[in-house]
Amino acid sequence: MYYPSLVTTTSIFSALSVLFTVIFSVALYVLFSYSLYVIVKKREMPNPWLAWIPIVNMYCVGKITGDIKIFNLSLTNTEIILPLAFALFIGLKYIPLVGFILSAIGLLVLVIAFHKLYENFDPENAFLLTIITAILPVLAAPVILFVYRNR
Repeated sequence: MYYPSLVTTTSIFSALSVLFTVIFSVALYVLFSYSLYVIVKKREMPNPWLAWIPIVNMYCVGKITGDIKIFNLSLTNTEIILPLAFALFIGLKYIPLVGFILSAIGLLVLVIAFHKLYENFDPENAFLLTIITAILPVLAAPVILFVYRNR
C-alpha cells in the first residue's frame, strides 16, 4: 500500500532534521571559533584569525597549551601536532583496525591538550571539564571555551 501523506510527512521531518543539524553545527563551530579567537587575541598571540579555519584552529590551541606530556612522552611543537592529531581523529576513524588505532591516538592527544588548556582557566575543575569534553567533544568544548574566554 502507498501512503502519500506518510511519505510527505517523513520527507518534511527528514528535511527539517537535516536543517536543524546544519544550523546547530554551524552555531557550535562559530561559538568555538569565536571563543578561541578571543582567547588568542587576549594573549596577544600572532594571527588570531587562524581560530576561524577548521583544523588550523588546533594550531591556536597548541600555541596556547605549549608542550604536553602523555605518560612518559613529552610532546613539543604542539601547534603542529594538534592539527595532525585532529586530522587523524576525524579522517581515519572509519578505516578498520589501523585507522581506528590512529584515530584513538589522535583523540588521546586532543583530550590531553584540552585538559592542559582547561588547567590554564580553571585548575580545580580541569579534570571534570576534560571528562565532559571527552564524552561530548562537539558540544562541550565550544561551550566551555565560551564560558572561560575572558579569563
